[in-house]
Amino acid sequence: MLTTIEKVFILQEIEFLGKASADHLALLADLFQEETRQASHYLFRAGSPCSSFYLLVEGKVELQKPDDRSEVIESGPVNFWACLSRRPTNLAAKCLTDCRLLVMASEDLVDALTTEPGLSLAILKYHARAHWM
Repeated sequence: MLTTIEKVFILQEIEFLGKASADHLALLADLFQEETRQASHYLFRAGSPCSSFYLLVEGKVELQKPDDRSEVIESGPVNFWACLSRRPTNLAAKCLTDCRLLVMASEDLVDALTTEPGLSLAILKYHARAHWM
């Protein structure tokens, strides 16, 4: 099992968390549980609300889009924005290989972003720079 420090190092590698403070990363690290899923397991299916935020540590996950396109993720966040929307997602996520994941309840993610405005601001600043500048 990963320690909190090891989880923080993983979180530091996620682009949109790059400007988050060490305290914020430690808070998130404590909320994540390490889990494994076997190949062919669906993390979630289209039409289902997101109940968990998945961060892929090892393995491959296929994001299946509604227009029959797909994208393969080999590390990083799987469904961050879908968790925030609290609506049924139009994506499905299927493990192509055995996967090691960090998993957090969607409610915990929303609570962390609500109670830690500095964390929310760091994420918003990243997206503003990445998409609008």
